Amino acid sequence: MAKILFVDDVPEICRLYSSVLTKRGHLVVVATSVMQAMMSLRTTEFDYVFVDIKIPDFDGFDFLEQAKFEEEHPHTKVIILSNQESPRDFERAKALGVEKYLVKIDYSPYGLVQIIDQHRI
Repeated sequence: MAKILFVDDVPEICRLYSSVLTKRGHLVVVATSVMQAMMSLRTTEFDYVFVDIKIPDFDGFDFLEQAKFEEEHPHTKVIILSNQESPRDFERAKALGVEKYLVKIDYSPYGLVQIIDQHRI
């Protein structure tokens, strides 16, 4: 079982991914804002954090910079799960220590479960 923080501002997407991941035995905490995500990081050590880039109160990159994963959460694997895909975003994610950059349309919730269960991240 993995502890997962799922950060996305669209409640329907959060429910869908959370439901599938939970049914597969993972503990999922959902945050629909960067502020919620930061509060969750203060109280729980996660195995994985999935974060969208487009979040209204901050963008996902701002969240990654503030969370300081490499310093404060070195064992957490950070994965961007976004509809945005650009070489500039890929490079920025890499510079922030992101393990993988996944495009939502390419990965169903079941695809994420397989990646986690097979330790491909």
